Amino acid sequence: VEIIEEPLNFVQSAVADYDTAELKLGPKVEDDIGDSTGASRLRKLSSSHASTSCFRKIYSIDVADGACVVAGEKGMASVYGMKMRDSDNPVSDDLSLDCLLDVKLHRSWISNIQFLSSQAVAGKRLMLSAANDGSLQLWNINKTAFDQKQGMDVPENIDSVYIHSKGIFSMHEKASKIITGSKDCSIGLAVFKESKMECVRIIADAHSSVVKSVRWRNTNEFGSAGNDRDIHLSDLRASGGARVWTASDAHASAINALEFSPSEHLLLSSSFDTAIVVHDLRKGEAPLFELEGHLTRRTKSIYHPVFVDSGRRIVTSGESNLLTLFDVAEGMVVSRGSVDFNPTALHHVDSGGATNGLLMAAGQGELCLLQPLH
Repeated sequence: VEIIEEPLNFVQSAVADYDTAELKLGPKVEDDIGDSTGASRLRKLSSSHASTSCFRKIYSIDVADGACVVAGEKGMASVYGMKMRDSDNPVSDDLSLDCLLDVKLHRSWISNIQFLSSQAVAGKRLMLSAANDGSLQLWNINKTAFDQKQGMDVPENIDSVYIHSKGIFSMHEKASKIITGSKDCSIGLAVFKESKMECVRIIADAHSSVVKSVRWRNTNEFGSAGNDRDIHLSDLRASGGARVWTASDAHASAINALEFSPSEHLLLSSSFDTAIVVHDLRKGEAPLFELEGHLTRRTKSIYHPVFVDSGRRIVTSGESNLLTLFDVAEGMVVSRGSVDFNPTALHHVDSGGATNGLLMAAGQGELCLLQPLH
């Protein structure tokens, strides 16, 4: 007997209905106010703590237009709305996180999740996810339907592609160009156009082992790194996407994360070893700094340092629930403090200089918003 499944009935979601007022964080703060987190130079925005209900291991965060998404183990993701509780007070720090959607998007753990940088499709809120199941998925989270198999609401799936033969360890989108790094040692390039994703290039010999991190520097150049401990900067304008800069054996063990500064001149990398390596891409292969102090010994965990304060500082997790803040110009620790959980994922939203921006920290099923201070 052939079983015919009824199509899902998609309706406007809680994400679409959520009123996201503009986030106004007030003027830059010059003095450390010493809040309850104990994290000097990192101010926790009051009431901005939330918990995921379906999963605890969080591997990726993104924030855009008053919404936040976190994703990780079991193919799970959660979307939150962010807004000021007191919209009449432009310098209020009482910012709320309201859970709008808990959903299973993949069969296996999600390595990266990101709101599409160009939301050009009317009536849709587009979000990308990449996972260990090897798929790259495009979702419209403004529409959801109840899925009886999963027993939960699911967003509208716009498109899906399988670029690699094995799981995707890293994904980054910029200006509708999507780059992926895989366990099969290859790098994939896809483009988003007219509500579809199309794979346009596979770089099979990008690395000799698992590619754990890929990041766009700009719309033509990207960085890549992984288990072979080499960092490559490649340019799509060059023949075959040729490498234009390389740092060989940049760490003592596998490289897990890369991040470019807002100026695009600095590139940080982190590994299982005790140093965050910062390179100035204008000055050759030798590192500018090797930042230490966030770890006392080699770690077994993957962590993702981020640039904050328009690239002048770096925040990283490390051991237990500690957050460490480094000064980029001096290559030294500025401060060290703690939050209420082990933050395995960090994401910074730069404000362009008007304020110090926002830092989202997440891990162990918990997340909170902080504001870096000068």
